[in-house]
Amino acid sequence: WDEDFAVAKALEMKLPGGLTKKHREVIKYLRDSFKKDKVVPTFIECCEANGLGLEEIESLFPDGYQRGAVKIAGLRVI
Repeated sequence: WDEDFAVAKALEMKLPGGLTKKHREVIKYLRDSFKKDKVVPTFIECCEANGLGLEEIESLFPDGYQRGAVKIAGLRVI
């Protein structure tokens, strides 16, 4: 995984507006948290850690948390 992967995945998913600073913060949180804990944070943990409400994260990742944020971060939920 690298930044180019994230940008390419966001383009492939037709993410409106591409990756913004907020997208990158969420993705960084997901990757850092996974590196530390070896598990993908839950939707709620991600929202709380990034100060996001349900509507905000849905607008950032219209395909959903797992199909959007987690996928762009290069992770997957088992």
